[in-house]
Amino acid sequence: MGEKSPKKPATEDEVRAGKAIFHVRAGRSRVYDLGCPLPVKAILKEDIDFGDSGKPVPKGTMVEVVQVEIVDGTDVLVGFRIGAEDGTCVLDELEIMK
Repeated sequence: MGEKSPKKPATEDEVRAGKAIFHVRAGRSRVYDLGCPLPVKAILKEDIDFGDSGKPVPKGTMVEVVQVEIVDGTDVLVGFRIGAEDGTCVLDELEIMK
């Protein structure tokens, strides 16, 4: 996701291929429109745990948003990259740089 404008949620195959960050079981999510094309830069509004190290990434860190889906009609989940690592957070934890 990010190379194209997605019209449907990411699949397990897209995650395995590195085209998406996360996959939600069928029927539980839909693509969320940020009002701008992906990928888009964003800044973390608070510290978040990230990657296998469990080390927090500090507030103010720039990330690249590559996937955004609304899960169960309530939570907007964001897939992002920092360098070569992938992470997830909720939309409220980011300031999108349009």
